[in-house]
Amino acid sequence: MLELIEKLHDKGFIHRDIKPANFMMSGDGGKGSGKLCLIDFGLSESTSSSSSIRGKKFFGTILYASVNAHNGDAQSYRDDLEALIYVLANFMNGGLPWYEGRELDADITARTKKTVVDNIVAGESSEGLASLVRSDSGTVITELLTHCRALSFDERPDYAWCQAELVKAYTAATGREEIIEDWEWNHPSGQQKTPAVEFTDGFLDFI
Repeated sequence: MLELIEKLHDKGFIHRDIKPANFMMSGDGGKGSGKLCLIDFGLSESTSSSSSIRGKKFFGTILYASVNAHNGDAQSYRDDLEALIYVLANFMNGGLPWYEGRELDADITARTKKTVVDNIVAGESSEGLASLVRSDSGTVITELLTHCRALSFDERPDYAWCQAELVKAYTAATGREEIIEDWEWNHPSGQQKTPAVEFTDGFLDFI
């Protein structure tokens, strides 16, 4: 996911709607070599124009949108990363502190999210913080959010550092030093196992 976002940024675009539903495995006719893809660029924007658009308007998905997005501020690279961090936290914890199964209210979500994120960056403990980083390897969420929220508007994330931190979290959780790409969707019946995730920017070529 992080590599795909970096590729999009390399092309001079930000996504503005990073969420699980906008990642999918490509079809491969049952050959067991599906590729992870980033899709749905309906809210994407050129980074050359985003810095000049300062109108207060929300773009994104309430559950995963960055704090800046909730404020209606123009988004940049850091906002795609922040949304991805919330996606990962949701995967790790099975939920997010600003969503408890009820219908999402944009204002309540924004206030809760800002409080939780501010507490994390400030190194303060809170119930919201505990629910966001409660998994065994959850400290990576704190580290990534702190890095993300320190970025200036035009500054790109340190993708390599972020990836290294995620691998460290994976090692802490699994005891493995390397990610074993051995996913079930790449194991067609009767066929040899293949490497799991081959990143592609094929869906980005139209931009």
